[in-house]
Amino acid sequence: MNEVYTSPESDMGDEDVEYEYIGFWLRVIASIVDNIWMGILMIVLIAIFSSLGLMEADMETMNPEGLLLQVAVPFILIMLLWKRYSSTPGKMMFKAKILDAKTYQPVSTGRLFVRYIGYFVSVIPLCLGFIWIAFDSKKQGFHDKLAGTVVVRGE
Repeated sequence: MNEVYTSPESDMGDEDVEYEYIGFWLRVIASIVDNIWMGILMIVLIAIFSSLGLMEADMETMNPEGLLLQVAVPFILIMLLWKRYSSTPGKMMFKAKILDAKTYQPVSTGRLFVRYIGYFVSVIPLCLGFIWIAFDSKKQGFHDKLAGTVVVRGE
C-alpha cells in the first residue's frame, strides 16, 4: 500500500503538494537500472583509457588509474545527478526525487555526500540497510536516515 503525505509547506498557505514514498521494490528496479547504465559507462571508459595507454587493462592488479576511475567516476556522476536532478536515471523512471525528510526540499551537497557514504553503511550488515526500506514507515534505508532524506514521487 502506498502512503501519500502532504508537505509541510501546505501549512504555510502554499499550494498543497502530496508526496508518495517510494518503496523497496521500485527502488530495487531503479538501482538495477542505475547499475546497468553505470556498468556500461565504466566498460566504455575503461576501454577508452586502456586503448589510449592511460591505464592497464589488466584486471588482476589494481593500479592507481583504475582505482581512480572505478571510485571517482561513479561518485562524481551520482553526486552531480543528485545535486542537479535530486535523482538518478533509475529513480527518474518513477518520477522519484531525493528530498529532505523534514522539509521536502532539495538536499544540501554535504548531506548528499553523507547519503552516498551511507550506502556503504547500508551494505555492511548483510544489506540490512536497504532491506529496512521495506519495513520503515517513510521507506527510508539506513543511508536515508543518516542523511535525513526520503525518496518520494510528487504529483
